[in-house]
Amino acid sequence: MPGVALSVSVVKLSAESAQVIVVDPNTQTFTNLVCVMNLPASDGKSKTTSTVLMDDMATSSPGTINEDQADDLQTETSDLAKLIAEKVCQNTCLKQLFFSFSIDPATTLEYTKNLRLLMETEKSISSLVNSLDMSDN
Repeated sequence: MPGVALSVSVVKLSAESAQVIVVDPNTQTFTNLVCVMNLPASDGKSKTTSTVLMDDMATSSPGTINEDQADDLQTETSDLAKLIAEKVCQNTCLKQLFFSFSIDPATTLEYTKNLRLLMETEKSISSLVNSLDMSDN
C-alpha cells in the first residue's frame, strides 16, 4: 500500500468465518472491533450487515489531537472498519467476519482522502483471507 504500512493478522476459523486484525505499527493499539455477517435474503441474494462491537480511540495518540477531533476520528475509523469489513466479507463469501482496523489519526485521514488506498486495502485483505485453505478442517 503506497504511503501506508500496516500489520495484518488473519485467523480463518472455518470456511465461513474469520477474524482479521489490521494495526498501524506506529500505534499498536486495539481501538475498534466490527462484526460483519452475510445473511441470506428472501430474494436469494445475501444481505451484509455490520455492528461496531468496540470503538475506543482514547489511548491511540495521547496529546496529539483535541477531544472533539478524537471523537470525529474515532467515528471515521470505525466507519472505515465497517466499510472495509463489509467488502472483505462480500469478496470472500464469508458468513461472519470479526474485523479490527486500528490505525492512527493521520492514517485515518489518509484513508478518508484516498479512495484508491481504501480499495487496495480491501483487495489485499480479501486476497489474504482467500489464500487460507480450510479444506483440511
